Amino acid sequence: MCAKCLKSKYFCVSLQSNSKTIKIMQELKVVTLSADELRIPDYNPRKITPKQREEIRRSLDSFGMLQPLVVNTFVDEANGIDRRGIIVGGNQRFQILKTMGYEEFPCVEVCLDLEQEKELNLRLNKNQAEFDLEMLNDFFEKEM
Repeated sequence: MCAKCLKSKYFCVSLQSNSKTIKIMQELKVVTLSADELRIPDYNPRKITPKQREEIRRSLDSFGMLQPLVVNTFVDEANGIDRRGIIVGGNQRFQILKTMGYEEFPCVEVCLDLEQEKELNLRLNKNQAEFDLEMLNDFFEKEM
């Protein structure tokens, strides 16, 4: 377990690469946290339209919460830094589910300093493949 993550609920292996520490998760555990334990980051660059919000709500209503939130556990007491409970991934789902009456949320915990936290937030939202529109069209034609 890395020194920064002694209080975390996941194990990691630290590797040095380009003067950055890379953590490789050994065990992925889903924990349940209450809304009171979770915090929305003040830097979240993600925007959402009312239409997109409604689409997410309908999906959550139909299928439930199938993808856990990603939540930071990083604490550096010596420097007065406490990132515990910051939602790194899933802010929109969290906010929408709260309006739907949810009080507890499945979460995967990570232990990241602020720079790593912001990078992961961006990557979780940006590193997505595009649809092959022809294949997608074929898929829906076969389904109907």
